[in-house]
Amino acid sequence: MINYIPNQKNINWLHITTVLVLALIAISAGIGLRDPWIPDEPRYVLMAKNMVDTGNWIIPYRGIEIYSDKPPVFMWLIAALYSLFGSINITFLLPSLFSAMGVLIITYDITRRCWSHNTAIISVFILLGSYQFMLQAKAAEIDMTLTLFTTFALYGLIRTLYLNDEHRWLYLAFLSMGIGVITKGVGFLPILLLFPYAYTRMRKWADRADNVITPKQWSISVLMLMIPILSWVMLLLYELFVNQNHEVSAYINDIMIRQTMHRYVDSWHHQRPFYYLIVSLFTLWFPAILVLPWAIKNLYLKFKDKNSLSFSLFIWIALVVLFFSISPGKRGVYILPALPAFALLMAPVVEIVLGKKTFKQAARLLVIVVSLGIVIFSVSSMYIENSLLDKYMLPMHFWIAMLCLGVFGVVLWYASKQYIHGSTALIIILLGAWFNYGLWAYPSLNQRYSARYFMNNIDIKIGVNYEVGILQWREGMLLHTARPFKDFGLSTPLQTQIINAKEWLEGDRNRRLLVQKPVMEKYLSNYESSYFDNRKHREWFVIKPINL
Repeated sequence: MINYIPNQKNINWLHITTVLVLALIAISAGIGLRDPWIPDEPRYVLMAKNMVDTGNWIIPYRGIEIYSDKPPVFMWLIAALYSLFGSINITFLLPSLFSAMGVLIITYDITRRCWSHNTAIISVFILLGSYQFMLQAKAAEIDMTLTLFTTFALYGLIRTLYLNDEHRWLYLAFLSMGIGVITKGVGFLPILLLFPYAYTRMRKWADRADNVITPKQWSISVLMLMIPILSWVMLLLYELFVNQNHEVSAYINDIMIRQTMHRYVDSWHHQRPFYYLIVSLFTLWFPAILVLPWAIKNLYLKFKDKNSLSFSLFIWIALVVLFFSISPGKRGVYILPALPAFALLMAPVVEIVLGKKTFKQAARLLVIVVSLGIVIFSVSSMYIENSLLDKYMLPMHFWIAMLCLGVFGVVLWYASKQYIHGSTALIIILLGAWFNYGLWAYPSLNQRYSARYFMNNIDIKIGVNYEVGILQWREGMLLHTARPFKDFGLSTPLQTQIINAKEWLEGDRNRRLLVQKPVMEKYLSNYESSYFDNRKHREWFVIKPINL
């Protein structure tokens, strides 16, 4: 039997509850104070709202067009919460909040089972101390929900394959992967853990688990993986044959071929060099990634001692990064599912080095650098012209709150000499910064990143008596429109949109067309136009029919 459970039942409920409450406060701060922000949030929220408004939950629609870039689970979650609460601004961030808290709890529990309660607290701190985790926890994007399912899948695999737990955890792991696949196609990533697991079994590492999985149990696991996927496919077939929605055929072909295999092999956007994600680790997982200099030696010793779990986690993280690095199209958010495994891998190593003098000094140094940086940045933003205070329209009380946080950080730095560890002080400061960002910055940044204010100007500048069409609209415009506007499609070729727009515009004298300046100058220069507004450095104009 594998010996990974030194203090399994030694749970300090006060410790973990305090940490989770602080995390909940920092992540949830600002919910209800902002709209969905560009580029991705308005898209998912628009489709979720459309599901509730139309009653069609099977196929996501973006305006008049089907949306086949991503499977529907994330949109379903937002739609279900919107149906329950009736407010987009309150509900659209909740799936990421719940997912982030779930990831923290799962990571804590599996780390505790593998090592101890204290180690598990460290793993939670590693997640909370990672920029990418907190950023995605406070954003309405698919990836945190995906990470919940992949983390639970890892949880089940580790409990069965490495901790000799019941086989039901293996089945639940594959079921979670299946749900992950219909959340975002890469939900199968935890299955890559089977490669290092098989290697350690073949090499007969001394601490390997002796839990033998029979062919029948593997077959049941695969069936569990397929249940969510086949259920989704059955819904699509129902929509195609029973509801006679013939757009489903194009949807299935696009989402299963073009948006998966074709996109992976020959991506048409987000093209980055092979090493991009490796470099991104040092920024997106900052400052947690700074434990590496102290971890390398200890990880080497674990590998040398044939610690199968640590070895498998390391190889799995490397395989995830390699998998996405091979594809020409890549974004930093793709590696988020590997972050909980990184926390699980690093936590026992960090526990070892916590008492080392160099680590303590480095943690204290980072605390004072971050604290003084916050103080200097806040003061300069309040008193220097053309600062961030002006550029992003951040209110004075935000910078006052940040200044107080910086001063508090200096106090924590002094206290870290004797009363508190520098790493704990750093986590407190970072959570405070995220709290201030949500509570004080959200309302001010909303005008910059929300389309609500742009769309409100339509009735003011154009008038309520005119029917309005928009070329090259974005999802936030359709989400925040006070009244319907003519939709010429978003993925429809521009030339086709312009032809349809001209025909529509000339059909009634009480119609107006909103277009961006480059399109107006190139294709609609013979029409009478007037300046409308500027959004994200793009000038918009109102076009009137020629035959008034």
